[in-house]
Amino acid sequence: MKNKTKESNNDKHENKGIQLSEAKLTYYQEQDSCYDNDSPQYITIEKIDAGAGFYYVINTERWAFDNIDELIELIKRSDVR
Repeated sequence: MKNKTKESNNDKHENKGIQLSEAKLTYYQEQDSCYDNDSPQYITIEKIDAGAGFYYVINTERWAFDNIDELIELIKRSDVR
C-alpha cells in the first residue's frame, strides 16, 4: 500500500513520475486540385503543457478538407497522453 501525502505547489510535477510535456504530430495529404503547380499539404498539431494544463497549437500553410469531422478527427488523434 502506498502512502498518500499532500503535495505542495513546488513539487507538483516531481512526485508524479514521468509526465508528458509536449507532443507534436505532422500529417500529410496530396494536393487538393488537378493543377500541376499545386503542392502537397501539411498540418502540424502540437499539444503543449505550459504548467497550467495542456493547450493545442495548429500550424499549416494549407489544409483542405471536405467535412469538418475530418479536421476534428485529426485533433482527436493528436490527443496523446
